[in-house]
Amino acid sequence: MNKEAKIKKASVGEFSKSLRFLYPLLGIHSEHFKPLKVYVGVQDWIDPKERCLVCVFDTSKADFAYFETAQLFFHEAFREVRTINAHKSIYLFNFPYPHVWDYFLKGKYSRFGLKYKSYILRTCIKEKWHVENMRSFLFPSEYFERYAHLLNVPVELLHEVGELCSHPDMNQENMPPLNQVSKP
Repeated sequence: MNKEAKIKKASVGEFSKSLRFLYPLLGIHSEHFKPLKVYVGVQDWIDPKERCLVCVFDTSKADFAYFETAQLFFHEAFREVRTINAHKSIYLFNFPYPHVWDYFLKGKYSRFGLKYKSYILRTCIKEKWHVENMRSFLFPSEYFERYAHLLNVPVELLHEVGELCSHPDMNQENMPPLNQVSKP
């Protein structure tokens, strides 16, 4: 069965693009501690152009303090932490790959370098998250014919657009102001 045939639907639904495309590139590994949300900015505080990845973690889990120290505080891109409430904190990271960030904001996922694409795909494989769809987002030209068939559009239209995944929705990818999220 070829890779195109594995894709049955043209959409995986709405998903956090910063979680799927950017967070894996920080290289933070943990089966037990995944961010609840990931953002590219915070309204009224951090503009997405600052290239700061904002990760919300549940800090109430057992052994979180160990993970926090070993994986977050000592991460080379770690910037700061802010407590939201007794159970959640946000961790800020200066994103280390500016060209990837800039392509992300433009919705040009296929322009990420091969090593970044490979890392993102390995993370999707580990998490069993829509691997073939993600592969089609990162290598769209290999999938134009399949998507043209699924969407019932001319393949030339997809060549013209160039990407198979929508731009990031900045209303979803930008965290509301801290004073609006600090409630439990």
